[in-house]
Amino acid sequence: CVLIDNIQELVNNVNPDIDNISYKTIFWFKERAILSPNNEQADKVNNLILSKIDAPIKIYYSFYTVLDLEEAVHFPTEFLNVLNPSGLPPHKMVLKVGCPLF
Repeated sequence: CVLIDNIQELVNNVNPDIDNISYKTIFWFKERAILSPNNEQADKVNNLILSKIDAPIKIYYSFYTVLDLEEAVHFPTEFLNVLNPSGLPPHKMVLKVGCPLF
């Protein structure tokens, strides 16, 4: 049994030498996982892992459209941008070149 005191230590134990991502294979990533109780915690872990990888950043934003223009006033874009439902990507997605997506 290994006790971990913080997220940094957890990431280092599960993904040792993550900063050398160019040498990692898809099988290396398949053998590792960090489970989170909610999306907020998963985002913290993912952001920490991404910060350790030296690669160019690409940022993508969601695009929302309303089918019925009369209903648009009920759902301002500021409200939609802060939603983070399970199974859907976030409004702002930060990716790094060379990082695998699962």
